[in-house]
Amino acid sequence: MAKLVELRQEKSDSILILRIKGRLDHITAPEVRNQLFSMINRGDLFIAMDFKEVTYVSIAGLYLLTSLHQKIEQAHGRLVIFSISHLVTNILKITNSDAVLHVYETEKEALEHCKPS
Repeated sequence: MAKLVELRQEKSDSILILRIKGRLDHITAPEVRNQLFSMINRGDLFIAMDFKEVTYVSIAGLYLLTSLHQKIEQAHGRLVIFSISHLVTNILKITNSDAVLHVYETEKEALEHCKPS
């Protein structure tokens, strides 16, 4: 059986870029949460999430993103999301999550806004 979600990590200076492929839902969110919180606990506080290959985000995925955003902000870090599909953009708008999360169209723009000050 194929994995429902895959995370690939890259570093760009002090920013951790996570390229996510698949779904963020009630099945995958706990696994992704554990991986992301582990990254934060090891000191990765500036995270850019590439959503180009994210096909679906459920309420569990939205909860994951908002709790991750809150944890990083409390630690004086920054979480940005970029390259979101039209479907996921609509989900964020309908739930008003786009008002809380830092969402950018391009990777370049997202990395500019994710840099530590």
